[in-house]
Amino acid sequence: MAIASINPANGEKLKEFSPLDDAEIEKRLSRSESAFREYRRSTLTERAELLHGVSELLFQEKQTFAEIITLEMGKLFRDSIAEIEKCAAVAGITRRTAPDFSRKNRRRPMRLKVTSNINRSDLCSQ
Repeated sequence: MAIASINPANGEKLKEFSPLDDAEIEKRLSRSESAFREYRRSTLTERAELLHGVSELLFQEKQTFAEIITLEMGKLFRDSIAEIEKCAAVAGITRRTAPDFSRKNRRRPMRLKVTSNINRSDLCSQ
């Protein structure tokens, strides 16, 4: 049985996907487990650089991602943009603060103020 992506605003079928068979699921789970074993040995600096890439990608492709979110979830386009900018902001802030956060071993929650008018340069500077 195919899996369909449906636009909730108008019921239009956007795309159909074939479900994975058991062998493909096992293959992907094995790859995920291997990736996790490698990732868990990475340093905070290496992880921070990955977050930098995530933040950059989200900012660069926010229009494309917002279109997908709007079509597949029925969100307003401006809300989709705001969601992507929030995720990019969190990745950028975490990238900058995680190494220091870990060194100081703080145990209190971080308080973030995120607005919808976020500049990539504020968050992703090297």
